[in-house]
Amino acid sequence: MDPAVASRAFSCIADFLGAMAGNSGGLRSGPGGNKTWMRAFELLEEGQIEKGALALKRERLKWMDRPDRMMRAARHYEGALQVLIRKAVLTAEKYIITAAASSQLPFGQWVVAEGPARMDLFGGWTDTPPICYELGGSVINVAVLVDGQKPIGARARRIHELHIVITPVHHNVPEEIEIFSMQTFWTIISLVLEAHTGNGPHGRGTTATVLARVVPGPLGRGTEAMISATEEVQFRLCRGP
Repeated sequence: MDPAVASRAFSCIADFLGAMAGNSGGLRSGPGGNKTWMRAFELLEEGQIEKGALALKRERLKWMDRPDRMMRAARHYEGALQVLIRKAVLTAEKYIITAAASSQLPFGQWVVAEGPARMDLFGGWTDTPPICYELGGSVINVAVLVDGQKPIGARARRIHELHIVITPVHHNVPEEIEIFSMQTFWTIISLVLEAHTGNGPHGRGTTATVLARVVPGPLGRGTEAMISATEEVQFRLCRGP
């Protein structure tokens, strides 16, 4: 089964279930992590899309007795959709080519990257359903300076110790996060999952940093285990608790 066709079908089924539930179904958005649906998600993760779709259907038929359960079924179809979208987005890795630097910067020298703010005028990102199916992932943006300056930026420098310090700043209040070891990494995993609920001011930045695999690489030890954990976090963030 074509993943693009399956993704569009899951999106349509989710929308239809939401429409069937109507105003009596509760909130349209919400978690989609009921354990009875997990086998279907696992099949999709393994690339067995047809079997995953059939597993989703079998489970959906058990949830059609009440509007609120139909709405919850819709959320799980959206969760399945996110699995396929995530797998599609991850294929971009094959097009990322890195080359070793001809020379390394001296220790302590800062490297700064800055960018303008962004205004979205048209289209939708590849991982933003359902608009990505309607408009093919095309986006038109405008880069904007704020008070004559580029408001988004980050800086990094080489240090002698093999660790990472992340300092997100929100309303001029810094929050320093230091990562030294595997034990610290697992603490960061817990932090990401907690921050993603929206309670923490820096949830998005911390989540993006971990999922971008900035954390595992420089630590040098236990990298494969940490990448696997990172992908597990990404899966959980996509489908909800």
